[in-house]
Amino acid sequence: MKTKHSPERELLMMTISRGVENGTIGAARLMSPDELSVVLRGRPELKGKLGDWCLCTDVPYGMWQQLRVAQLPAVPPNLTVVQAESGRKYLYVALQSEHWRHRVCVPLAGVLTAQWLGTLLSGVPFQLSIASAECELARISFTNVPPDVVAQLRNVNTAVPADWRALLDESMKMLAGNGSVGGKDRAAWRPEPSAVSLSLLFPAEVQAQLERISDASVGLMVS
Repeated sequence: MKTKHSPERELLMMTISRGVENGTIGAARLMSPDELSVVLRGRPELKGKLGDWCLCTDVPYGMWQQLRVAQLPAVPPNLTVVQAESGRKYLYVALQSEHWRHRVCVPLAGVLTAQWLGTLLSGVPFQLSIASAECELARISFTNVPPDVVAQLRNVNTAVPADWRALLDESMKMLAGNGSVGGKDRAAWRPEPSAVSLSLLFPAEVQAQLERISDASVGLMVS
């Protein structure tokens, strides 16, 4: 059954849909250790290199080509914790290749997210898999979470609100609000980006609701 949305939500959905169509908004997924073990069965070259939880994101093919053709080393992503007006915290993961910047917006909500944060707080490195929808290859990045970020991740309220649509709306706002070139995540030694792309990681609980109501126009990314 088709659900009627508020005008603001409709606008956000249209903005994200346009981004998906033009390739500036891609998919993100949080893979659990069990899911990784299944994937690694067919990828012997990755055995011993991946474990625990892994955040996976698609980047535009142009950015992927820059990383692959130039054979650039995996640049550690920049991790930033931002608090929304509701008080909910979001983790922004930013990576850059030359003048191309990609940001992953991660609402810190949901059971799986809480488990993932627990491993990061225990000292497990942050694992990021970077790929493109047009290519089966992936680049893996391992980053030690900075102490200031660890401090902000402690005691995060990861409960999904009873009104999951409120979290959906807020997440889309947080994503759309970070599509500009500027941003706090730009490291001083990197050039100012001239192109920005985005990914949004929906909590599994929100994704399940979207699938239940068959909202295919929004159900683009899975965690």
